[in-house]
Amino acid sequence: DSNYAEDTEPIPIPIARHYIFSVKQQQLFFRDLEKTKYRYILMFKLYFITGARRSEIAGLTWENVLWEQNCINICNTVVIVNNKPIIKKIPKTRASIRTQPLPIPIIQELRQWKKLQSEEAKNYGLEWKNYKNQLVFVKTNGDIYNPNNLLQCLKKRLKKLGLPNQLTIHKIRHTVATNLFHNNVSISEVQSIGGWASPVVPLQIYSHSISKEKRKAI
Repeated sequence: DSNYAEDTEPIPIPIARHYIFSVKQQQLFFRDLEKTKYRYILMFKLYFITGARRSEIAGLTWENVLWEQNCINICNTVVIVNNKPIIKKIPKTRASIRTQPLPIPIIQELRQWKKLQSEEAKNYGLEWKNYKNQLVFVKTNGDIYNPNNLLQCLKKRLKKLGLPNQLTIHKIRHTVATNLFHNNVSISEVQSIGGWASPVVPLQIYSHSISKEKRKAI
């Protein structure tokens, strides 16, 4: 019997690129932020360490920095309503409420940032606008910082450094999750760290990271 499939051409199956930040790309990006003395560099450091959403880091308050435990509580977000940033509490039932450990050098940087913020508050006196909110990241006058500005910052710097424009701010979360999987952290733990409501997204990231490793091995 002849095999009719013998002479047929195999159909190429495109493999979707899974974009995450490599260590080299992260180093390039942070070097550029440091060189230009970017005011909110610490926000980006917290993204790359915690994998939190940009709205969650923008909503971080000083009372949720646990100095002695070297942790932060993620329980607020900054959302944009009518083009204006406002603080919103995350509902208590949500999986996105969580406590994240931080490396000691980052805690030290937060202490330095708090000192700088206190000096700015003194300069503005009663006109400083962060006395009530006590947000960690604000403008020099204490106004709430719009987390969407970070999108523009990242976009401009990727272009300047010749890095793929697919490396969006959301890909930072995927980068953190992938790194955790490579360190043998379980899917349920990665879900908890990232504050995902279901394991679907971590599972997708996991399958991407595994298939990448398989391709390397073949």
